[in-house]
Amino acid sequence: MKTLFPRPPITRAPDWTEYRPNPAWEWPNIVQEEVKKAIFSSSIKKAPGPDRISFKIIQQAYLAMPDVFYRLYAKLIDKGYHPKQWREAIRVILKKQDRPSQIPKSYRVISLLNCLGKVAEKIVATRLGYLAETTNLLYPEQIGGRSRKSAIDAALALTHDIQLATNRGLESSCLFMDIKGAFDRVSKNQLLGFCQKLGLPISLCRWILSFMSERYIQLVFDGDRDTKTNIETGISQGSPVSPILFLIYIRFLFEEIDIERDKESINIEISKPSYLDNIGIRIASKSLKTNCEILQRIARRLILWGKENSIEFSQDKTELIHFYKGKEIEED
Repeated sequence: MKTLFPRPPITRAPDWTEYRPNPAWEWPNIVQEEVKKAIFSSSIKKAPGPDRISFKIIQQAYLAMPDVFYRLYAKLIDKGYHPKQWREAIRVILKKQDRPSQIPKSYRVISLLNCLGKVAEKIVATRLGYLAETTNLLYPEQIGGRSRKSAIDAALALTHDIQLATNRGLESSCLFMDIKGAFDRVSKNQLLGFCQKLGLPISLCRWILSFMSERYIQLVFDGDRDTKTNIETGISQGSPVSPILFLIYIRFLFEEIDIERDKESINIEISKPSYLDNIGIRIASKSLKTNCEILQRIARRLILWGKENSIEFSQDKTELIHFYKGKEIEED
């Protein structure tokens, strides 16, 4: 169990006694159209969770009594509460092809969540997604888990920046760093601390706390279902709101890159095309040696910041790639 679902870092719970959210964040009351959109934009082909209530059933029930659904979700999100029954999941363990069975990484886990809960999660995700595109909630280069942004956009942005730098006579280098464990290793208290730092609405902070607390799973392997078990892990896999919560979790990491960028001259370019837990840092200058020196300083800064904020990088997934016109790299 601990191998498949590692326990996230233990951190101190934030103090809410004197918390004052930033009034600049718009978080109005839920309207009926939000509930309807969350229900009917969900595919009826998605497998239901432990309660066996599918989106097809929910859609038909909504047509019969829309006001009941509206009052339910409006009250829950306004009060910041995610019901315990919606925090249960079935985790189906599937073996990857051509992998040895004795290695934990030879298996992947598919999470089946209760669809009624996913409606609330989708409403919150849509609202956060709107803030991500209209405010400074996230950095523009944080791609993935956002509306109309994909891995292709990250790749195109990187290619575009490299070509522009080449036209200016600069050589580009890119350091790719992968955040270890991603969703599973998100510390609940650390995420809430970052929400405090951003000054997010208190009802949203309460909802995130409720969403991430007291979760239960049932494992299914080769048709056999285990008993329901309490699990301490990070952000729930398979939830519509998990990607945007993870982006908030690593949002301040990009400020550390900006701090290092501000130290450099105007003749050096620094950008950070990233996709979810895959952090890209591109440096362009007249020298690959200069690129390496700057990237080394940034990497050290990020690793130190990560240790202080319960975020770890995967050493075996760290890569450095140079983009230059010459056939060989000059050694110095």
